[in-house]
Amino acid sequence: MPQEAVITGLGVIAPSGIGASNFWNGMVSGQSFIAPITKFDPSRYASTVAGVVEGFDPAAFLDPRIIIQTDRWTQFDLICASAALADAGLQLRDEDLTRVGAVFAAGTGGNEYGQQQLHICASQGPKHVSVYLSIAWFYAASIGQVSIYNKIRGYGRNICAEAAGGPIAMGHAAKIIAQKTCDVVMVGGCEAL
Repeated sequence: MPQEAVITGLGVIAPSGIGASNFWNGMVSGQSFIAPITKFDPSRYASTVAGVVEGFDPAAFLDPRIIIQTDRWTQFDLICASAALADAGLQLRDEDLTRVGAVFAAGTGGNEYGQQQLHICASQGPKHVSVYLSIAWFYAASIGQVSIYNKIRGYGRNICAEAAGGPIAMGHAAKIIAQKTCDVVMVGGCEAL
């Protein structure tokens, strides 16, 4: 008989709030969190607005050694994974880490980090590019960082599916629990501007 999957913990970083309760309060407030894009000049694009997480400071949550080697997108996933574990009351040290998996979704990867480093390469030369570029901007960077940080050694899968990625990752995680591949699966879906 297949094992049922249940959601036991949440971690959220969104334009409407950081943390599950702040996110929910923002969502039910009726306020719009879509605003003009200010991180770059969007005038040549069809849309000049987006949902942007304002006031996010990764230093409030992460070690500076992690911040320097990760994009904002991966920082969101690391923080949300820790929040979800805390919300679930799950201590991974009590689990068989070979039976703990991770399924994450991403549309493209660490765009901000990648664009900064490509600009440095073009303007200053390749010797000035960060050594972390290769692990910071590809689409599976978040699942890798979350797995390493939490010492997860079980099943892993990264879903590249744009906006549909989060629900697809959730469905895939439920499937691998039902198949008894893993006892615990961390699931995430993120992009960042």
